[in-house]
Amino acid sequence: SEAFWRGARVVLGMLLFFCIYYVVYRFSFEGLSRVLPFAGSVWVIFPASVFSGLGTVYLLSPVLIRVMFRSRRLDDPRLVAVIERCFQRAGLEAPSFWVLDLDRQKLHNAMVAGFSRAKGPFRPALFFTRSLADSLSLEEFEAVMLHEGSHISLRHVARRLLWSVLAMVCGFFATSLLLALVAPLLSKEWI
Repeated sequence: SEAFWRGARVVLGMLLFFCIYYVVYRFSFEGLSRVLPFAGSVWVIFPASVFSGLGTVYLLSPVLIRVMFRSRRLDDPRLVAVIERCFQRAGLEAPSFWVLDLDRQKLHNAMVAGFSRAKGPFRPALFFTRSLADSLSLEEFEAVMLHEGSHISLRHVARRLLWSVLAMVCGFFATSLLLALVAPLLSKEWI
């Protein structure tokens, strides 16, 4: 029963991710279509709308992950000290630290979410499973946290966003080109 509700929470969280993306994408697309009504403007409107939708989801991801998974702020002073020391060594502002309650699944993982310059509840967050901290020595745990800090330092989240948008836009252009090449070959019944 508890496993069902955990799974339902993840599925509902993923639906929330998609709904937020779709609403922002749709409003961006409609708004830009009114501002740029000329023929061919879809080549600007589509990438900008995809970027808006994905950018919003990436911005909200620290909050949305906490909605999807049971989590709590890290309150272990020993681990807080280790993580803060990692970020000080890297010359970075420490994100918020969250422990994910995934121990029944025996997942040992850590991840960062959010943009490095976001503020308030959307500032970067470092998530890790309690089992990760329990199964590693303090030195090993510190190495994992330094690795996660490198993702913030190197702005991997922002780069992942740009690559995601680029992949979607390239897929759109490739599909459009394929349809433009194939359309003359199809009979009127297919068009």
